[in-house]
Amino acid sequence: MSVVQSYNVGGVIDEIKKINFPAHLFPRFTKSFTKGFGSGIAVPALPGTYSVEYVCPTDMELINISIACSGYRDGDYWEAYSTDPGEPEYCLVETMPTREIAESINMGNVLYIVHRLPAGSKVRFDFHNESGTSKTVWPSLRFLR
Repeated sequence: MSVVQSYNVGGVIDEIKKINFPAHLFPRFTKSFTKGFGSGIAVPALPGTYSVEYVCPTDMELINISIACSGYRDGDYWEAYSTDPGEPEYCLVETMPTREIAESINMGNVLYIVHRLPAGSKVRFDFHNESGTSKTVWPSLRFLR
């Protein structure tokens, strides 16, 4: 008994092989690392913007941003920015309102862009306390490295 295998030269299979998927859709790194911010951001009962920043010690890929708050009010929102060394600031998440449950923005599978950050890049989380109420905000950043 023998097995015969045939391969059609040209056609659909060869065209599929030519597809060059963009590199930013697939992670390069495999080790997960999550950065929390200790006791969180202590937000006083004053309107304003309260921030924390993380500097990447090595090349990393940002795949997720999470937030939880001790209190939620209409009008409060958060934003996230990244800055690569020598590059202008880039807005990752803009005017995202707070919600009654902890929230996570997933950025790390083939349906989302993987944000590649070279060593020395900064990721800044801003909480906008428009309601002027006190609360604690706990952001976390999930990376691959």
